[in-house]
Amino acid sequence: MSPLPPGPQEIRSKSLALSGLRERPLEFIVEMAAQFGDLVYFGSRRDPIVFVNHPDLVRDVLVSRPQTFVRADVVCNALQVFDGESILVTEGDQWRQQRRLLQEGFRGERLRIYAHEAAAQTREMLRHWPSVGAIHFGGEMAALCVKVLFRIVLGTEPTPDLVDSIRVVLDARAVEAGRAIATESPQAADSTPGTDQALRRVHQFLDELICLRRREREDQGDILSMLVRPGRKDADDRVSREQVDRRIRDEMISMINASLDPTAAAMQWALCLVAKHDGVQERLRRELTLAVAGRKELSAEMAELPYTEMAIHESLRLYPPNWMLIPRRCRAETNLGGYRIPRGSWLYVFPYVIHRDARWFTQPELFDPDRFAPDNFGALQRSAYMPLGLGPHVCIGKALSTIILTTMLACILQEFRVDLAADQPDVKPHVGIVASPKSDSGLIVTRLNTQ
Repeated sequence: MSPLPPGPQEIRSKSLALSGLRERPLEFIVEMAAQFGDLVYFGSRRDPIVFVNHPDLVRDVLVSRPQTFVRADVVCNALQVFDGESILVTEGDQWRQQRRLLQEGFRGERLRIYAHEAAAQTREMLRHWPSVGAIHFGGEMAALCVKVLFRIVLGTEPTPDLVDSIRVVLDARAVEAGRAIATESPQAADSTPGTDQALRRVHQFLDELICLRRREREDQGDILSMLVRPGRKDADDRVSREQVDRRIRDEMISMINASLDPTAAAMQWALCLVAKHDGVQERLRRELTLAVAGRKELSAEMAELPYTEMAIHESLRLYPPNWMLIPRRCRAETNLGGYRIPRGSWLYVFPYVIHRDARWFTQPELFDPDRFAPDNFGALQRSAYMPLGLGPHVCIGKALSTIILTTMLACILQEFRVDLAADQPDVKPHVGIVASPKSDSGLIVTRLNTQ
């Protein structure tokens, strides 16, 4: 019989793992990888925990054997309260059907439309920035991402009340998902009147918007319009119109829930890193100057901004907002990397750890966009880069995320120089379900002379 993977020998090592994830997650997972290697086992009579820290082993779990290693039902159940029956939580045939229906919204011409929308919303935000001064970049990026995602996903503007309701839902969702991931005996989600009321308001808004889109009977370029356009046929003839609309509503709220905070955090990290590295910022601006070439606006063709896109990828490598993927559970005892994985084990994958492993990325603590240049970014690096997951359940909006972030960063740097405040030379992560910069007010912006 194969041995169990190495790991702490404490009797209650599983409790050690869960307390580490709750109390100092990034430091703990890096320490465990350094001490025990590619697999770290935290023993328990029931549902032991395994940290998976090698790209090949991650690929085995997420790509080669998704039927053996399924998304942890406790976590999915916690998310389902807020995301409904969306592709984030469903499995099997239902998941495959939903994925096919959504896939069209993340291809070709639609991506260019989304880039134009991201650029327009970013320029509108920049009109209100001071010529010189500090900005609360956390709040600014959160507000921008709400508007961009609503335009792309729903084709409309969010009202302040709706934004407040979404914030309540997101905060409750983060608490419940965190409790499911890092609690030894997770309980059913606590329902509160405030959360229930906020979720009902979001549902009502989406139900009414879906009805409106059906009456309009034309594709407005957003994802919702695509899903409800005339002639679109649901893959399951047994599903009623009411059920179809319920599924559409679930997908829409799930896209907002799953994308808003990670996208805002990714933009915050990109701005912080660019502000900290003058050479990178100047090179980005040179690229933007050449790309504009006398035009007033940047093109939506991201191929014209390779270094900007590389800077986004490098920022996502150093600080992946989704620092931990949804845990998997082992359905039957199996072998992984020469070690025995007991049935019921929880497997945790941390992009944050893998992205900072010197075996895959030399000088991993260094912010170096050139590591994503085609000549440098080889098969070894591709296998280890997973900010939005890997395998069948990789984020459906992966390409969209890159285009949005690249567009927003380019628009900001076309008009402003960004610097860290003198009293804030570094920014530390605040870690919940999403890893975001801890500070919200350490960025100084200076409007450029673009005449």
